[in-house]
Amino acid sequence: MSKNKIRNQAKQKQKDALRTKHRVAAHRPIQKPKSKLPEFVQVTQEKFPDESYLWWLAQGINHILSDYKEGLWTPLFPEIYETWTAPAPEQIAQRLMAKYEGVDPWPLEGTTALAWSVQNREMVFAYYTEIIRQMKALAPEHDPDELSRRPHNASVWRLFESLKTKQRMQRLTHKH
Repeated sequence: MSKNKIRNQAKQKQKDALRTKHRVAAHRPIQKPKSKLPEFVQVTQEKFPDESYLWWLAQGINHILSDYKEGLWTPLFPEIYETWTAPAPEQIAQRLMAKYEGVDPWPLEGTTALAWSVQNREMVFAYYTEIIRQMKALAPEHDPDELSRRPHNASVWRLFESLKTKQRMQRLTHKH
C-alpha cells in the first residue's frame, strides 16, 4: 500500500470518528452548566415590606419622570419625601394614568414609569440593593438608606435614567 493511501485512510478514520462523536453529542441531553451563583432567593414581605416596596416604586417613578440630563426635578409623588410613607398601589396607577390621559403616544419616560410601576418585589429589591451598595461606597460614614431616599439623589437618578436608556434602545431595535 502506498503512503498516500495509508495517509488518506487515516484521515478518513479521523473524520468518521469526529462525525460519530458529533452525532452522539447531538443526541445527548443538554445539561445545565453548574453555576457558582446562589440559587434565586425569593424576596419575602419580611425582607422587603410592602411599605418599602411601594415607596421605592414611587421613588423610581419620580426619578424616571424627571429629566436627569437637564437636571429638572418633577416628581409625581413629592409627598413621599415629607411623609416617608408610600402611596397605595391604586394611587400609583391612578396618578400615572391621569398624568398621561389623552396623550398618544406616551413619551418614553411615561412608558418607562409605567413599566417600573408594575415591577415585582424581587426586581424592585434588586434595584434597591444596588442603590444601597452604591451609597455605602460613596459615603461609608452615612446611613445608605437615608441617603438613597433623598429627592433627586444623583446616584439614584442615574440608575433610573439607565432604565429609560434601555427602553429607548428597545424602541429603536423594534422599529427596524
